[in-house]
This record gives sequence, structure tokens and C-alpha cells, in this order.
Amino acid sequence: MKEERGKRLALDGAKSLVMGLVLSVVLLLVLAMAISGGGLSQNLISGGSWAAGAAGALLSGFSMARRMGARALVTGFMTGLIFFAVLFLLGIVFLFRLAPMQNPLPILLCSLLGGTLGGLLGASRRKKRHIHK
Repeated sequence: MKEERGKRLALDGAKSLVMGLVLSVVLLLVLAMAISGGGLSQNLISGGSWAAGAAGALLSGFSMARRMGARALVTGFMTGLIFFAVLFLLGIVFLFRLAPMQNPLPILLCSLLGGTLGGLLGASRRKKRHIHK
């Protein structure tokens, strides 16, 4: 029983992370199209990537907290941390190296903040059970 719950939790966590990563990629694609089309300045690349990371982590944290139902702050924070780790590893895999001029601290902070906020929002949106007398 406990082993099955652990597998279910891992699957739920993976689903939550994939949803957040997909959202981040979509937002980054929209940002890239807006910049290449001339609608936005290239100075917005850093801030836009931070916002996309925060939005993806927020969605992941929200989804995971709704599935877990307990420890919203810790769940959101850990989801944000894992979200950042996955982004970081994907960047290394696809670039075959660390990005030379990139400071990972801002995206780490955005991921942690987004995941934590998502966890808190997800837990507060759970259906409350009412006791009828």
C-alpha cells in the first residue's frame, strides 16, 4: 500500500513538472516570436525568461500541492527546486555545456518563489469538507 502511494506520488510529481515545463517552453516561444517580430526589445530576454520560469514553477507547485493536500509551503518549495534542477539539466543536455554568460541565481530564485507561491495557492484551492450535523 505504501509502495503504491509512493509510485503514485512520483507519477503525480512528474505530471506536475511536465505541465510547468510545457508552459515555460510555450511562454519562451511566444517571447522569442515577439522579439524576432520586432514587437519587443531584446532587453526583455532575461526578464522574460525569468517570468517564464516562475510561471512554469508556479503551475507545477500549484498542481503538486493540489495532489498532495498537505505541507503546501514545503511541497511548493521542493517542486520549485526540482523544477529548476530539471531546467538546469535540460540546458546542459541541449547546449552540451553550461551557458557561459548566464547566472543561474535569478532563475533559481524565480523557480523557488513561483513553486512556493503555487504550492500555497494550490493548497488554498482544495475542496473543503463540510461536516453536516
